[in-house]
Amino acid sequence: MKKTNSFHCLSVPLALSALLIGVGSAMPAHADDPSGQLKVAARQDICMDLASNSVDIELKGCNGNASQKWYYVDFNGGVMIKNEARGERYCLRSYPSGSVNMDSCSGSGYSSSRTWYNKIHSDGSYEISNKFINDLGRKNHLLQSVKNKVFVQGVASQSEKSWLSVTPLPLEKLRKVTGEKKIALLVTHYDGDKPANTDTIAQAVFGQKENFTSLRQFVNLASENKLNLTGEVFDNINLGPKPNHCNLQPIRALINNKAKEKGINLDQYDYVFTELTANKKCNYSGLAAMPGNWILSNASGHKYWMWSHEFGHNLGFNHIKSLQKCTVSNKVVQVDNKCDEMTKNSTDITDTMGGGGGHLYPVNYQYLLGWLDEAQVPLISKFSDLYNLSPVWQNDKTQGIKGLRIPRNDGSFMILEYRQPQTGFEDWAQNDPVVNGVTVRTYKLGSGTVQNTIIDTTPGSRAAAQDTRDAQLTVGKSLYDALSNKMITVVSADRNGAVIKVESVSERHDAEILRYDGVILGPYLLKDSAVFNRQ
Repeated sequence: MKKTNSFHCLSVPLALSALLIGVGSAMPAHADDPSGQLKVAARQDICMDLASNSVDIELKGCNGNASQKWYYVDFNGGVMIKNEARGERYCLRSYPSGSVNMDSCSGSGYSSSRTWYNKIHSDGSYEISNKFINDLGRKNHLLQSVKNKVFVQGVASQSEKSWLSVTPLPLEKLRKVTGEKKIALLVTHYDGDKPANTDTIAQAVFGQKENFTSLRQFVNLASENKLNLTGEVFDNINLGPKPNHCNLQPIRALINNKAKEKGINLDQYDYVFTELTANKKCNYSGLAAMPGNWILSNASGHKYWMWSHEFGHNLGFNHIKSLQKCTVSNKVVQVDNKCDEMTKNSTDITDTMGGGGGHLYPVNYQYLLGWLDEAQVPLISKFSDLYNLSPVWQNDKTQGIKGLRIPRNDGSFMILEYRQPQTGFEDWAQNDPVVNGVTVRTYKLGSGTVQNTIIDTTPGSRAAAQDTRDAQLTVGKSLYDALSNKMITVVSADRNGAVIKVESVSERHDAEILRYDGVILGPYLLKDSAVFNRQ
């Protein structure tokens, strides 16, 4: 696959394929009361408070007054932070000086000054940054407690820039993509080329046949009917002489001009998909904006999985990476800086973005796009417990936990999911490793994008290029993640679900080694907030 800064493609050489009682469940991310206190993490008796003038922000002893109750509204990829005493029309706002106060949520000033991003630490505390201040180039500036005031600034101790929220702050997501989205599907050809069969291309995108061969049905199932793709097909569009180059901008401009000549108003559509006849100057089979709203097919539009891959780029999904050759000590896979992060030749057969063909999008994509909610993909930070992980896309549509998110100290998350065979896109064999263990990934958000990394929990089991094809963590096996300080064990797994034990691991300072139930994992020295380095 070829990658550029602004778009992603699928290259020709890549072949894409394929009940317990009493088990604890994760706490939902939001309590019945949507507002709560923001406490200084180092001094949990001190809270962020709206001053009596209803403008300035202060620090005061926590008292439970409305002026200390804050709530959060999704906005601009982050959140607006509002105060119960001030009302819905006022938001926390930053200024170039670093000062903050309450101001109108609209009106003068950049909307970015009212946009806040939240990063959670593995101990459950938060860092809070401001988009406007970030845009000024001050990336390390965070909302901080300074004496009895609150500022966005850079120089401070960890304790001054860490907060605890009674009601967990919403974390940054991709943009929500739900409801009905319209596609203009253009079937084009160059002079002298035979056009693709319109019905075949339309079936691969919009197909009404319930035979699991269309992007429309793929997205319906992946989103649990939260996203519905509709649109129109336009064919017999002659682009003229075939270009002797593969320069993106002139090709896209040509397509837009020819569509306009045909009276097609592309502005009426959410996405524009174009089927081109083959151009040997282009070494891709599909190309897409990431994130964005256009896809080019280089004579490959008859393959629905090409559209699902490229549409994934439109939604913000990057090509996957893999974490391989991790150390195994006492049957525990150790995820730390001794693992090899692979970008080329990485395979995730459960993800169409990583060679997974027509298999449905992973659970974190579903959560980040608003297809699954917080209760279905809860955040695990402080507590140790057992969790019953339900298979994704269960045929009976039963509710339950479909994924577990674990915050890590570098701003990424670990995500756990469990799959079982389903008719159609998830037609796994009963003995496939995918359905006999839990898939463990990490993910990190960029600017409207997400980077998934699959973790090989069976290092060395296959040749390097194929090693992640049995990456799943199986029953009785454990994984220790240094960046979250969590031990993850698969207790059981069957067709009804998998039981996962997630435990916080404490360091034995007297021996300067990390232990888990008496088993030595290392030796390691604690350094840089739970990042462990081999001696």
